[in-house]
Formats: sequence, structure tokens, C-alpha cells
Amino acid sequence: MNRTAAPAPVAALRAVASSVIASGVAAALLVAVLAACGDGTSSTGGGIAAGSLSPAAERGRRIASESGCQACHGRAWEGGAGPALIGLAGSTVTLRDGTTVVADRDYLIRSIADPSVEVSGTWSMKMPPNQLTDEQVADVVAFVEALAEPAGSAG
Repeated sequence: MNRTAAPAPVAALRAVASSVIASGVAAALLVAVLAACGDGTSSTGGGIAAGSLSPAAERGRRIASESGCQACHGRAWEGGAGPALIGLAGSTVTLRDGTTVVADRDYLIRSIADPSVEVSGTWSMKMPPNQLTDEQVADVVAFVEALAEPAGSAG
């Protein structure tokens, strides 16, 4: 079969069509990725609207997000490879040795500052150590406590 090159205008149209199709696919992928990142509302997760957190809780939210905590605790803090942070503060936690503790401020501080001290018995993965300062830990605890409050009452 003897193939000849398409005339320049046809080749140009094919190039444009390929570009448009590729752009459409890229745009569709971008929309899908953005949709997976959230519903378009400004929220910290857990039903708490952005801007409704106390300054300490907002710093804690930012620290937890920037430290990669959502990789295990869930994009909206709903849990995943690690426990949910929503509703954690004030709940009863069963430790590996079978004892139970209330996830009060002191427990949360210990668990974040030194994750190997009191390990939850229901999770196979251990929380990795971190380099957070005492102030940063306190801010993260303020955020976790805010996630335990009914939606709209944080702050």
C-alpha cells in the first residue's frame, strides 16, 4: 500500500484534534482529582467549618495536615490505617495490654509526644515518632478536642 503524507491543512487539523482530545482527557482527570480532594466547601473535616476553630486548634489542624497525619488518620480525620480523630477526645481507648483509658488531654499529649508509650490494641500499625515541640503537640491536641465537639460548636 502506497501511503502519502496528508496535505498540510489535514495534518494541522489532526494535530489540533489530538491536542483537543488530550486536553479534554487531562481536564477530565483534573476534575476527577479535584473532586476526590473534597466537595468544594471550606472545611477542616469532621463537620467543622474552616474559620470556626480556636487559634490553637487551627494551628493544630495545620500542623497535623503538614506532618502527614491524614495519610493514616484519614483525609477528613475519619480514620483509615489509623484511628479516626473525629470523636477520639473523650472516648475510651483499649490499649494493647487490654487496659482501657479515656482519651483525655493527658492521654492525647502522651500519645502524640511519644506514640510508643500507650499503643492502641486495635491497630496493627504503630504511629511513627515525630519531632513536634510541646507547643505543637498542645495545638494538635486542641484540634483533636475540637473534632470531638458537635459540629458548629468548636472554637
